[in-house]
Amino acid sequence: MSLSDWDRIQRERQRQRQEAEARERAQQQQAEQQRLAREREAQTSDEQRKRNEVTEGQKSVQKLENEMRSTPLPQIAESIKQQWQAQSPNVSVTLTWVREPEVDIWSDEIRDDSRVGIKLSYSHEEFVSYEGSGHYEGEGYVTDYEGFTGVSTLPKVLVIGIGMLTNYDFLSTEMVSSAKYNERVRCYFVKTNKGLIQEANLRIQASGIKAHEEPKKGFWRRLFSA
Repeated sequence: MSLSDWDRIQRERQRQRQEAEARERAQQQQAEQQRLAREREAQTSDEQRKRNEVTEGQKSVQKLENEMRSTPLPQIAESIKQQWQAQSPNVSVTLTWVREPEVDIWSDEIRDDSRVGIKLSYSHEEFVSYEGSGHYEGEGYVTDYEGFTGVSTLPKVLVIGIGMLTNYDFLSTEMVSSAKYNERVRCYFVKTNKGLIQEANLRIQASGIKAHEEPKKGFWRRLFSA
């Protein structure tokens, strides 16, 4: 084989290697472009889903608020505010509507945990005393929180609302019996800053409040006496 033939073979091999490398780079670039396109599509879809969740959440709380305004509850809340204000004339009692839109959208399910309520609140000073707490780590003692004795400003909050509940301890017997296992139940609820009031919740759910229904005499007084 002459030197010129050898050079020609080497050049051909080099050309083939370069073409193979170019094809591989093109395939890699195409794969990367496809991956980026999928990511952009997924991001766009996720952003649209979040926008839809916000929109549906606002629709849900507006519907709940409209329903709640059709009941005597806003008037009852205003009456409670006036009673609290009369009992503590030097304390400012506030009444505000609370809107908690919370809608999750998946491909095969829409979960609506939105809530709406009327919140009554004020702060008052109270003498409190509690011990500190801590735990041992190795040979040392770590303080979780310090004890305190003295006057502290404490909030008093009452919320009357409507939304979804899953804790059957706070649902009426009728609702529990008609619900499926672990099913979220849409109902009225009453809670304070310490949590849901079980007795009041059962009373308000058992009443079947609707705009065209007149609760039994003394119902509202009994409801908030818990």
